[in-house]
Amino acid sequence: KNPIPVEVHTPPPTALEQIESIISVALSPVATIGIIIVFVVFLLLKQNDVRDRAIRLMGAHDLEKATIAMDDAGRRLSSYFLVLVFMNAGFGAVIAAGLWFIGVPSPLLWGIVAMLLRFVPMIGVFIAAAIPVVLAAAVDPGWTMLVMVIALYLVAEGIMNTVVEPLVQGSSTGLSVLAILIAATFWTLLWGPIGLVLAIPLTAVLVVLGRHVEGLGFLHVILGDAPPLTPAEQLYQRLLADDPVEAAEQAERFLKDRTLIQYYDDVLVPAMKKAQADSDDGRLARGRLDDIRAAAITLLEAVSDLATSTADEDTAQSSPPLAEWQTEGAVVCVSGPSPLDELCAGLLAQTLTHEGFRPQLLTAAELASAQLQGKEFTGVKLVCLVMLDVGRRGPYLKLIARRVRRLFPEVKRVGGFWGLERGEAGAAMMLPDLDLQLSTSSLDETLSLFGSLARQAQTGSTGQGPEQQ
Repeated sequence: KNPIPVEVHTPPPTALEQIESIISVALSPVATIGIIIVFVVFLLLKQNDVRDRAIRLMGAHDLEKATIAMDDAGRRLSSYFLVLVFMNAGFGAVIAAGLWFIGVPSPLLWGIVAMLLRFVPMIGVFIAAAIPVVLAAAVDPGWTMLVMVIALYLVAEGIMNTVVEPLVQGSSTGLSVLAILIAATFWTLLWGPIGLVLAIPLTAVLVVLGRHVEGLGFLHVILGDAPPLTPAEQLYQRLLADDPVEAAEQAERFLKDRTLIQYYDDVLVPAMKKAQADSDDGRLARGRLDDIRAAAITLLEAVSDLATSTADEDTAQSSPPLAEWQTEGAVVCVSGPSPLDELCAGLLAQTLTHEGFRPQLLTAAELASAQLQGKEFTGVKLVCLVMLDVGRRGPYLKLIARRVRRLFPEVKRVGGFWGLERGEAGAAMMLPDLDLQLSTSSLDETLSLFGSLARQAQTGSTGQGPEQQ
């Protein structure tokens, strides 16, 4: 016998079931809004208590830092919400003007509606565009007005989402453009439309915590708009990668609004000091300093064409040096034992040449050889010992300083310890033992000192020179 076919049919929903399904769909966003309102009211009523608990969690032992963090978060959020109001108002103004130009009735009303509904994420703009689109279809018997209205909303919202919002919101909240996109995606996947509304405020709070809480510093690096690496760190990394071409491009961008001497003091010398410190700590393999020096020389050759036009702007002298200071070897630049010391000493000699001097460059090996041979130097007016990372290389510095004192006993001796911070470990106690009359902490300061001493000799000044640091 043939089997009896059996079919399962879902009974049609009753009127009561249909009403229940519609109500459940409608009540879901209403319930979410109600929860948000309850939390907002509670937080406003207990504002002081919530603030004190947040400060307690951030660290009651350091109330100053916690207070600064709270003020920073409040300032960023206030700035964000204010910027959001202005952006939506501008969007509404553009919509009103566009609808007026197209000829849609009551354009001012629809502009205000667009401004208000744009606070609703994702669907607010589409709701605001619904009525003007219907009016355009009803007013115009053709398709021109309808297409123009749709294009107006799509173009305006596209520009706001892709150009205006990432730039303006990033500058007001301290978030990078990439962080805004990542935050919007993450919080939307986590909480839906409500997460999209809260994405930027929550991420801004995380950035503030990363800035002021030491253990969360990675959040500020990942999400903040501050450059992840300083110019000196960028240069050092490029030199480690043996990429002087990109380093030269970074130098050109730096030199657009600053001088070559500032580039040397603010970027090149700190990068060389980092490299020397890594070498002293054993983090660089043997021979890497020579590679870094070779890459740095290539970089300096790439930007050498700027020396004549830029390097003299801040250090130009009111009068040329005295004739006896312009003779060969009147100024002697002595370098430390490291290849990077030789690079910086050569940089000083090159810059002094642009200033009208004719310096002589001595490496640490040449200085030792001259002492062994009993060589005598005549006509020397000034000696500058250039050495990096002197706080860690005290024995080398003292040895070279003694050799300089023996070879140039009657000559004014200057220490060019660029990048040396006052109070740096060991440096403050070491400098008085070097028998150096003066010391400088930057290339610009060294050039100014040389020019000042040369002008004093030219005018026959008997006053005291710059104060010893």
